[in-house]
Amino acid sequence: GGQAELRHQASATPPNQAVAYEMAKSGTMIIQVVQATVPPGDTGTKRACVKLELRDGPEDRQKMKTKMQDVDKAMVLTFNETFEFDVNEEYGGELRLQLFKRKSIMGDKAAVANAGVYVKNIVSYINTNGSIDKEFKLFSKEGQALGGNVRLKIDFAPSDPATPLPGDGGGAMKSHAPTEDEAATRLQARFRGMKTRREMNEKKSKGGVKGAVIAAAAVAVAGAGAMLVRKRGQKKR
Repeated sequence: GGQAELRHQASATPPNQAVAYEMAKSGTMIIQVVQATVPPGDTGTKRACVKLELRDGPEDRQKMKTKMQDVDKAMVLTFNETFEFDVNEEYGGELRLQLFKRKSIMGDKAAVANAGVYVKNIVSYINTNGSIDKEFKLFSKEGQALGGNVRLKIDFAPSDPATPLPGDGGGAMKSHAPTEDEAATRLQARFRGMKTRREMNEKKSKGGVKGAVIAAAAVAVAGAGAMLVRKRGQKKR
């Protein structure tokens, strides 16, 4: 039913295909932005769009956005636009949703609200329960739930049916308030760790054990540095 329909829609519309990953691709996430509800009390938003961003490291971001639409009397925007994102084999990224309003005739835009959903949770949920059709809560920059939401239909098409998918997602599928600094620090630490591990493997194949030991120490140092940065960021608040 819903899954086949979504896949059909995704192939029927010219695909908004995002940039491919360096890491091995495990599949394609097909996202239909159905509609969005403006947070109650926000009478300033008359026209808006939804921006989607799949983040998988400081250098790796796939971005898409819907067309601008008018807010109706019920404070709802209707989009029905479908996008496709590459998902890599680590499932370590985060899908960011942002509701952007048009501020002026000049076309300036301002973020009204945002939310984040972890890629691993999405893929494991689909693997366990089938495709998603859900209203995801939106949050303010300060992390407060605002009462608005974005309704998404999400499906996942593995590149190879034999690809093992994460399957521990039987629980609730919900959005969270994205915290810029902490998420960025965590992603950077993971990215640095991956890069150093890749170098370590290269050294192992070239320089034997000695090179690998030096690289292993570098991994530990990079990880500890990231922890310090994160702690320092938390103290400020």
